Amino acid sequence: MTRAGLRAGALVAGLVVGVLGAGACTGSPTPEGPTSGPSATRTGEAPGGGSSDGPTTTADPDAAPGAPEGLGDPTAGSSAGPGGGSSGPAPEITSLGGAAAAAPLVARAGWQVVGASGGCVLSARGTGDPGTPAAGARDASTALLAETVTADGGDLDGATRDVLLPVGSDGGAVQGVNAVAQDWTVESPRGPVRVRGAARVVAVPAFDGSTTTQSVVLALDCPAPFDEGAWQHLLADVRVGFVAPVEVLGTWPS
Repeated sequence: MTRAGLRAGALVAGLVVGVLGAGACTGSPTPEGPTSGPSATRTGEAPGGGSSDGPTTTADPDAAPGAPEGLGDPTAGSSAGPGGGSSGPAPEITSLGGAAAAAPLVARAGWQVVGASGGCVLSARGTGDPGTPAAGARDASTALLAETVTADGGDLDGATRDVLLPVGSDGGAVQGVNAVAQDWTVESPRGPVRVRGAARVVAVPAFDGSTTTQSVVLALDCPAPFDEGAWQHLLADVRVGFVAPVEVLGTWPS
């Protein structure tokens, strides 16, 4: 090649380099390579914060403290009043003289000793049920007492009668609710046992319109013959925690 041709080629190459350099200076975009460094922190993003592209969660203003987000009030929809489908509380049965350290003469599962006098022992059982009594107060109480006699294997002595189960006192006068009482005899290895029982079934209305049931059975076991004084004394000391108004002896609720 001649010297003139070489100078012409060099001139063309210089022009190409100049054009490329000018393009770089004007900020023309160039493709970002796979090894390019990380970009700067996004505008408005808190330092150390993660990406805002994921789903966001809004706190429930009605949620109870400590409750997981999105669950709201854990008590919502639950019944706060009594009788909300759960078993009613069993009535508490106590004695003013305190429980005696004695064993009943007739064994009964689930009963508690309430008191004792001489050779007689008073025991009781209280229950709560979520259902409504299947009969009126006196009929249901009579049926409950009959179940107790059958469970004891007892032989009835005389007819049923009404007694008051004490629920409290007012100025010294004992207040109570009616109960059905009955005497029976149970044969034991130590000889015949005279028993006097008293039972009461109470319907307890609830705020939501439903009704639950409370029941109490008392049984005084005495070696023959029956001790009437022990019955009067121990019954007067009993306090039954019925949810029911006081009644007059012999006047049952309709």
